[in-house]
Amino acid sequence: MAYGMVLGIFFVSGALGLGYQVLWSKVILNFTGVSALSYSIVLAAFMGGLAIGSAIFGRFADRVSSPLKWYAYLEFAISLYAVSYLSLTTFAENAYARWMFEAADPASSIAGLWAKGIVAALLLLFPTICMGGTFPLLLKQVTENAQAVGRRAAHLYGINAAGAVVGALAMAYVMIPGMGLTNSLTALAVCNGLIAVVALIAGGIYPGRTHGPTVPDQPPLDIGPDGLSSRRFRLCFVLIFVEGLICFVYEIA
Repeated sequence: MAYGMVLGIFFVSGALGLGYQVLWSKVILNFTGVSALSYSIVLAAFMGGLAIGSAIFGRFADRVSSPLKWYAYLEFAISLYAVSYLSLTTFAENAYARWMFEAADPASSIAGLWAKGIVAALLLLFPTICMGGTFPLLLKQVTENAQAVGRRAAHLYGINAAGAVVGALAMAYVMIPGMGLTNSLTALAVCNGLIAVVALIAGGIYPGRTHGPTVPDQPPLDIGPDGLSSRRFRLCFVLIFVEGLICFVYEIA
């Protein structure tokens, strides 16, 4: 039951994450005025933030006694930031408008487009870093030994991706048309707060790992005498990097 609850939480988390992505793409489009630029900024900021968050909290997760509580803290942080996001965007738009008016230089419009992109990306960095930290924390919560990592990671990733499908469709076809940008963002922030409360309560009940089906204890995985510095692991990292690059080139194209 507890394991199913964690999967349910991560399903909702995935739906909220892609809901934010669709919504923020629309907000940034209003700011930049260029659809391809808007979409690229959101994707780059999202994936960059997820990568940073995963790297930071992946190491941190191994040292905490209740990963589920730390997951709740990240969800609270996302909720609070979402509430202030539109105000921050409005401040950035007004600052840009003043800068363009004072510059009065045709060449500044090109620099201004770059400035818009950089500012828009920076505004997305904090919440996406928090989102990136949720996966390693929950993976630690539900993984009892090294031999179960693959199966648990697949469960979490799959349920999160399924939630992302629902969130993207709901935001584009239901929430924005029916509620508008501001109300949709508020609804997402409230939902983040609610799942944070659920996770925080569950973290108090299940301070350690929340197990699924019992898996016999196994020795740690053999990663070679050189550990992660071995040649084959470096090759894996390069291949995964190139795979990610090609995948998002396809998506933008």
